[in-house]
Amino acid sequence: MHINETDFTYSVPIDFDMYDGSGALFPSAYQKMTSRVVEAHLPRVELDMPSLIKKHGVTWVLLALSVELRRPLSADDTLTARTWHAGSRGTTFRRDICLQDAAGETVAVAATFSTVMDLASRRICMDRSILSRIDLPAGETLLEASAKFRDKAEYTEIEKRIARPSWQDGNGHVHNVRYGEFVYDALDAEQRAALKGLRRMDIWFLSELLPGQEFSVQKAAAEDGGILVRGVQTQEDKVSFVMKLSF
Repeated sequence: MHINETDFTYSVPIDFDMYDGSGALFPSAYQKMTSRVVEAHLPRVELDMPSLIKKHGVTWVLLALSVELRRPLSADDTLTARTWHAGSRGTTFRRDICLQDAAGETVAVAATFSTVMDLASRRICMDRSILSRIDLPAGETLLEASAKFRDKAEYTEIEKRIARPSWQDGNGHVHNVRYGEFVYDALDAEQRAALKGLRRMDIWFLSELLPGQEFSVQKAAAEDGGILVRGVQTQEDKVSFVMKLSF
């Protein structure tokens, strides 16, 4: 039986640990909110990670996340969300998310781009029999977004860090929400204050960051006036993630 994904709604709490002392939401707050919606929804369509691991030996890997804010969010907001598969290209699957307030107004939209990784080989799954089961009917796209990112910005190192064992998730690499925490720590006081006026957040996950690896946190000015923060694995000189904050 066909399931209409948009029939399901989910409560999206803004918890006390999602905003700082000034009331501005951390960049990681948007990661937490969107991941909670998707994680709550995927069992409805039998595509949650425990099911994929048990049935096929594969797991979801997030490639990119874009969040566009229609207005600033606050701790007083009561949010609900819907999410649906919005299309695929090759081994990349897009999912869109719509967040509404208590009045039913859309306050934020988001898009995630994911692929599936074979846990045994830790490579992208190319098995079409598995991929075809994941490729659900495509719905509406709510914002312009892409899983690909390139830039020519001049970055300045802020600090070097070591990936801690406690930062890993069930896939054995650093959980993507941690990257938002690294970004916040890289901002100066003026940039942190500006988060109350954030219009958009984009983050791209370019390579795994594993416990014990050293990485350099670096910051740059984007061409459109936004802020870029990235993490670079120092041993291999490989970019792990890039986040862009737009105001």
